[in-house]
Amino acid sequence: MPGRERGFQWADIDTGLLRDEKLRRIRRELPQISDRVTLAYIALILESWAEGKRLTVEEAAPEWLDVSSALVDALRTVKLVDRSGRIPAATWREWYERAAAARERLRCAAQVAGRASAQARVERSLNNRSTIANHPVRADRSKRLEESKAGRAATRQPSQPTSIRELLPPPPGYKIDSSKGSTRARKRR
Repeated sequence: MPGRERGFQWADIDTGLLRDEKLRRIRRELPQISDRVTLAYIALILESWAEGKRLTVEEAAPEWLDVSSALVDALRTVKLVDRSGRIPAATWREWYERAAAARERLRCAAQVAGRASAQARVERSLNNRSTIANHPVRADRSKRLEESKAGRAATRQPSQPTSIRELLPPPPGYKIDSSKGSTRARKRR
């Protein structure tokens, strides 16, 4: 899929890999190269996972590791790689493709959850707007505010400051007490 990353930044490796019978056999039969064989195999796993495809031992080995035909043959003999020097297809499917499928399922679930979250935010926003517009006290406040602004404009000079209490409507459940010239909000009884 275009735009999607290939491979992983990490690989699933069995913690018993170094105790694996196939690698133990190489250590017994070819002790002089067993360390390089083990390192080449681990590099093959890590680089293949990073690229998201089955690489050959030669492609995956770091440049400082001399990959001889004896090294690849040792991995072939114990069936850690196939004839082409790659991780066997069945092993690849069991480990990598299973992890890639799980990652894709998580990605799809995250997209669905993200879309649902965005839709909920839009709906909340729309509900809040319609609630404010249809709320009789709030709608009445805006009408009163316009009327009071018109009255003030006729009596005040344009440079005269306006009280914040006059500009803001009272909170829900409160009313403006205009008796005695006060503009304080009082709780409704």
